[in-house]
Amino acid sequence: SVRVLAVVPARVYPVVVRYHVVFDVQIQEIEFFLFGLCENLEIQALPEGLESIGEQAFSYNTSVEALVIPSTVSYIGNQAFQGCTNLKDIWCGGDKEQWEAAMAEYTDTDDLKDVTVHFNAVFSKYTPEEIEEHRGSGDVDENGIADLTDLSRISLYLIGDYEFKEPALVLADMDKDGKVTLADLATLRMILSHKI
Repeated sequence: SVRVLAVVPARVYPVVVRYHVVFDVQIQEIEFFLFGLCENLEIQALPEGLESIGEQAFSYNTSVEALVIPSTVSYIGNQAFQGCTNLKDIWCGGDKEQWEAAMAEYTDTDDLKDVTVHFNAVFSKYTPEEIEEHRGSGDVDENGIADLTDLSRISLYLIGDYEFKEPALVLADMDKDGKVTLADLATLRMILSHKI
């Protein structure tokens, strides 16, 4: 089952509060209709290691505009993206063959007629200038905030259970010494616990 560590406010608009989903980085499945009918959830990158996106997992979720799906996903359930009217881009970590195999049971391809699927994508939400600006911020998932997901990913990277690609290595290097070490993890932990 999916463990969502937290749902935290991401942006406040005059009346609407948008929420950012912080995933447990070790989830393997997004279950049936888990994020269906959501209007104010900000979900951008699904965690590495995710294997399955259940049927109707994001159905009628009007918040999702772009989604990063890691190469580890081997199954995408039927109608997983039905009614996602604002979804325009899917950044797929795998190649076209992997995508087609994962989508084998997806029958209503009209759901994705206005969506561009990018293959073999190393997705970065930041421009090269923004990467430099955020260097050492700890925001390895590039969602604009350093949070528990980033701390977990750096921890897993340090023990060899998670792989970083550029620009995550630059963003995780808190002390800007060119390496991601325990010192970077400790620094981010202290920042998140408001010790520094």
